[in-house]
Amino acid sequence: MDMTIETFEREVLELARRAEERQGEFELVKVDVDANPELAVEYQIQGIPAVKAFRNGEVVREFVGALSPAAVSQFLDELIDLRRPAAIVS
Repeated sequence: MDMTIETFEREVLELARRAEERQGEFELVKVDVDANPELAVEYQIQGIPAVKAFRNGEVVREFVGALSPAAVSQFLDELIDLRRPAAIVS
């Protein structure tokens, strides 16, 4: 997918909307990497949007670039499933 200002803003807004729908399940935090270059270096941000999910201070899931609404939902579902006890599959 080619990223333009319009598509970037649409994708960021989609992520924010999905976060609002799932209020209380996770917190969406945005960081301005231009104003915080040390964070960009620490977390190896080389493209935007760079989405990183943290648990107990560690990155547990991440993606870079625009995702479709369905892919964003799947990312969030998988992230939320990490909090649930794992099922035993044989």
